[in-house]
Amino acid sequence: MVKPDRERYIWLYCHSVEDKKRYHGLAEAADVPLSKYLLGIIDDSLAAREDPGNRTATIRELDALKEDNKKLREDLRLRGMLIERLEAENKKYKEAAFLNPSFSGIREYDAEVVEAIKTHGPIRTPRLLERLNIDPTDLEGIEALSRQLESLEAHGLVERSSNGWMWAK
Repeated sequence: MVKPDRERYIWLYCHSVEDKKRYHGLAEAADVPLSKYLLGIIDDSLAAREDPGNRTATIRELDALKEDNKKLREDLRLRGMLIERLEAENKKYKEAAFLNPSFSGIREYDAEVVEAIKTHGPIRTPRLLERLNIDPTDLEGIEALSRQLESLEAHGLVERSSNGWMWAK
């Protein structure tokens, strides 16, 4: 254990007990010992006195960074909403191929359906709906999944068993 060096001590007399408690609370909130917290404040204050322009520039830069951060968070939120909307639109487009009996062309199977059956099979339909994030009240989504499974079954890729859907061997 390191022995404290008495030459380095500073005794600080607070204005009141409430001030001391407040300083302790602030140090705890910063998750540092009281001595480090107070020394940091002293060092910051001395640095600001020695070069006030540097502190002002730092504060301006910090404010600019906060504003940039705010703009980027908003941009990220908007992009997330756009991605969700596009994914939902893409899902509806893929479902339409299975919902329309007169559809002509190439039907694209949902890779998530195939992956869920391959890795989690045998898997029952309610669990499959959960894994695919299909709302049980979304009748079109359920119908599209059902027809997709029937088509995969007709091609011999999946099998329906008493335990649920499983990848054909």
